[in-house]
Amino acid sequence: MKKCIICIDLMETLISRNDKQFSVYLSKILELKNISYGDLTTKIRQRYIEYSFGNFHSDRDYVENLILTLARDKNSDAMIEEISRHLLDNYWAIDGSKDFLSELKSLGYQLYVASNFVAAWADELLKRFTLKNYFAGEFISSDIRYRKPACEFFEYITQTLNKSAEEMYFIGNSYVNDYLGAQKIGMSSILLKKNNVTGEGLTYTEILARLDEERL
Repeated sequence: MKKCIICIDLMETLISRNDKQFSVYLSKILELKNISYGDLTTKIRQRYIEYSFGNFHSDRDYVENLILTLARDKNSDAMIEEISRHLLDNYWAIDGSKDFLSELKSLGYQLYVASNFVAAWADELLKRFTLKNYFAGEFISSDIRYRKPACEFFEYITQTLNKSAEEMYFIGNSYVNDYLGAQKIGMSSILLKKNNVTGEGLTYTEILARLDEERL
């Protein structure tokens, strides 16, 4: 069956971030002295996962909950607003990502973002790095309320688009979430060679070459 749709992971596939910078910033602004770096990043990660499941309604809700988790005595409207403004400062588009998307479009594929992330953040970053126009739509865990590698995440995509899994590719950097997760429901998955635990995968250029060959 000819494949006409490509779903693409967002974080560490097209956009990257520096979690350490945000952790250091948060530690300073909250004047955290009695919490280890490991505990701090764990708590941030826990609240982020909740947000990516859709459990907070806004950045303000997320930040307020995060502050309450870390330093109840530091909570204030001004601090919540300051941290909320800072949330996306440490993100950037990966070199070559825009050219990669442009080439995929030129091959005739319809592209969709499919990510474990926060929908408002995904939309803002795609606009900020001028990537949004490459995509026909976005499938984000905070809207779907499932995270990859849950089959429900991928099945939501097929059901929404009214397409079979066999008509789709899934590209991402996570061996478990993207590569194996998509395969479980019959999507053809391609592992990007970037920050994945197996050390395997293909570069942007190699993915384009494979898709061009399979398209013929």
